[in-house]
Amino acid sequence: MDTRDPAAALTVVNRLVVRGDHTVFEAACDAHAAFLLSRPHFGHLVVLRTATQPRVYTQFAHWERLDGFLDTVREPAFRAHVERIGPLVEASADQMDSVFRVLRYAATEGGLNVLITWARLLCEDQRYAFEARFAALSEHCGATEGFGGCDLLFSSVNPLNYAILQWWREAEDCDRALCGTGYRRLRLSLAGLAMLRTERVVHVRYGDPTQPRSAR
Repeated sequence: MDTRDPAAALTVVNRLVVRGDHTVFEAACDAHAAFLLSRPHFGHLVVLRTATQPRVYTQFAHWERLDGFLDTVREPAFRAHVERIGPLVEASADQMDSVFRVLRYAATEGGLNVLITWARLLCEDQRYAFEARFAALSEHCGATEGFGGCDLLFSSVNPLNYAILQWWREAEDCDRALCGTGYRRLRLSLAGLAMLRTERVVHVRYGDPTQPRSAR
């Protein structure tokens, strides 16, 4: 029996390695995204491509309510999309909760202006210290030019794991922020509590039901 709160928000994080033509995959993802954006209680979708591994994509699908997600995955149309995308990729997934989010500006699509950091705590009882140190890093980033926002997500599957999204409007804004001594010092403080692996990623797509899709 599922004892989770049906009104709780969640983010589904999909890690996808494309087997064939990435343009075919992206077209299938666009169709799937359009379906998700039409669903009740869907919040937003972020699609990212790893710069050094262009066949590796990460999708963050945020749901405002768990029951909206569960109702959707039971739909035949959802299963049809999954069956279409499935043969194109090798996939892994996690379910995460956003514990700290700042939203200012959207990252420009197509830019190398987003960071994903995968973090694994060295000790579970350091969770709140890690989150406090990330809040300090976020405050510092907020003072940098072009900072768009961040999202700290905590895995509901593995209590040691976090995912961190940070983005700037343009790649140049991101470059300047990462070169700063303050950023490097605060990131090093995070590394004292967790193993960190950071990827610079291309912002492929952002979808929000409240906003019109950008022209492509």
